[in-house]
Amino acid sequence: QPQEGTAPSIRLLFGSADEGALRRDGQLDVSAHHNALTVRNGDLLAEVTRAKAPRPGTDLTGARIEPTDGDIPGDLESADSVRREEEGPNLRFYAAEDGRASVKDNVLRVQPVLDLPGSVETPLEVEEGRDLIVRGSIRRGAVVRAGGSISVVGMIEGGANVQAREDICVEKGVVGRDTKVVSLANVQTRYVQASSIVAGGTLTITSHLMNAQVRAETVHLNGAEGAERAGSIVGGQGFAIKKLTARLVNAVPGRKTEIGIAPDPRI
Repeated sequence: QPQEGTAPSIRLLFGSADEGALRRDGQLDVSAHHNALTVRNGDLLAEVTRAKAPRPGTDLTGARIEPTDGDIPGDLESADSVRREEEGPNLRFYAAEDGRASVKDNVLRVQPVLDLPGSVETPLEVEEGRDLIVRGSIRRGAVVRAGGSISVVGMIEGGANVQAREDICVEKGVVGRDTKVVSLANVQTRYVQASSIVAGGTLTITSHLMNAQVRAETVHLNGAEGAERAGSIVGGQGFAIKKLTARLVNAVPGRKTEIGIAPDPRI
């Protein structure tokens, strides 16, 4: 008889980055999310029981019998920032440095973090392969660029310009004319007022959009926060490539509210 293959069994021992800073109740908690992903050198990150490849069988005439399984996913891979140890059919992965752990494209990595205890008021460039967490706010006029992700416990204020190759999470909100936020991945924040956001992935708003200009692959207002404004789009423009969801779309005197499907914002 042919032997069917089995997929690897993977157990991650740190928080998941899949839902970003969203709690189960739909509200944002940037600090808790950051802490769940933070690991120390030597921490056990994952335990894996290896995949078993399928093996063909042979019938009485000597003909080959192919197994019925399709492609079996491979074992978890690791970057240089993770140490891998083998023990029989099992694999263990340990952090080789301090930072934030994540799995992307089936590769486990630990990315160093620049942790700022206060607010950012001057231009800041964070090198490729490093994440940024700001315990305060990004103030008016500051220009912040990061090759990794950006987490902000406070807010992004009027006139700031924030750009990241990976996710941007802002716990309190994005406000002010001439404020621009751009991510090649996902953006999560509580509310957006009179600002511009472009996201290559999903833009998640837990309260409202007001007089804002937003474009993303998916725009989702979950309405978990914000009382009477929860889940609403009032004024401005909201465009998505695939899907836009909101509880309420409303107009304001003298201004239009536009929503729709638009081209990929990365073009």
